[in-house]
Amino acid sequence: MKKTILLPAIAFILLLLGCSKEINDVNYTETQNPGTTFETVIKKVDSFRSKMNSHLKSSEKTLIDSVVWNLEALITFDLGHPDSTSGDFKLITTEYTVEVDEDSMVTTADVQLVYNKLLDSIDYYLGLFTSDVRFVVFTDVRLIGIDGTTGFLSAKTGYGINTYHTYTPFEESDDWTLGRNTFFRSPSWQM
Repeated sequence: MKKTILLPAIAFILLLLGCSKEINDVNYTETQNPGTTFETVIKKVDSFRSKMNSHLKSSEKTLIDSVVWNLEALITFDLGHPDSTSGDFKLITTEYTVEVDEDSMVTTADVQLVYNKLLDSIDYYLGLFTSDVRFVVFTDVRLIGIDGTTGFLSAKTGYGINTYHTYTPFEESDDWTLGRNTFFRSPSWQM
């Protein structure tokens, strides 16, 4: 009888000890704080925007992979509306070349040329759509490859065209909270 009571009691104690919750105290630092990460990304995008909008010719060099990330982040940040819905969606791919040195570095002046060509392409395609409602949803920039001293980039841009009947787009005269981002150049089709 003692064995029948003793065995379930031991099993119950082992079960409780085996299922005990492990508590880890985590000390969050600034690098783990999501707000700080967001602020860091915004600072990088703002810094790249300043370089792209500078009228000074710069020989500063940046790694081609960073150029790709910065172009995609800046254009999507300034022009993109990934949270907007549209009646139609068009995906258009454009290609660009940029001079690259032997260390896969690109000068800021060459990046500015690609950036302006990319903006011109976006303006051009937005101007082709006849709808009153047309906008950039996102831009995905990729490095296709490097051949000698030439880097080949592609940019896939998603365009939203038309609206569903339940959506009324913002007008210039609407007083909405975020306002218009004045750091980027207005597309020519809006002028």
